[in-house]
Amino acid sequence: MKRIWVVIVNVSIMIAMLTFVVLYSTFESRETVKRQMAHFENTTITMKQVTENYLEGEQRICDVWAHYINSEDMDIEKAISFIRISHVLPNASAHIVYADTLTGLSTRLKQGTTDDYNVSYANLDLLNDKSWIHEIGTYINISRAYTNPINGEQSIAFCNSIKLDDGGNIRDAILLRVLPASELEETWVFPQEEFQTAELSI
Repeated sequence: MKRIWVVIVNVSIMIAMLTFVVLYSTFESRETVKRQMAHFENTTITMKQVTENYLEGEQRICDVWAHYINSEDMDIEKAISFIRISHVLPNASAHIVYADTLTGLSTRLKQGTTDDYNVSYANLDLLNDKSWIHEIGTYINISRAYTNPINGEQSIAFCNSIKLDDGGNIRDAILLRVLPASELEETWVFPQEEFQTAELSI
């Protein structure tokens, strides 16, 4: 009889211990998931702020260029020359196209040429509707991803409307600060050791 009670007590203790371990593991697992979710949310918010600051900084460069060009009554050649000497990033470029024809000049040579700086957006469905380009200094005027007509790379552009002197006539034009999408992908990444499959998009 005593042996039966000992077995019952031992079994009860084992069941209690197993129940405690299962409940504790479940609780810890839930807490770990909550901590990971909170960490992911905080990382996402931080990346959002970094991205916003980056985009604003790139747009401000375009704003400065546009403001200076407008204040100096430049023609398209002088405007392109001014921007060309102010380039810092090797992969960045700028295009200026007339608003009516969507053709103009680039600060970089067309791929495969030695003297062709001409650029055309006439066959791209990017600048046909210009309502998203706001006044200088008011918004981040960023395009969707598109194929750069100069080198064929997937790119985005920060834009501003400008005025150019065309032989004594003032013509509306669009200034585009063009950056390759690949450069942005390298800049905006989640911590890879924790979020290996995460990607950031604008």
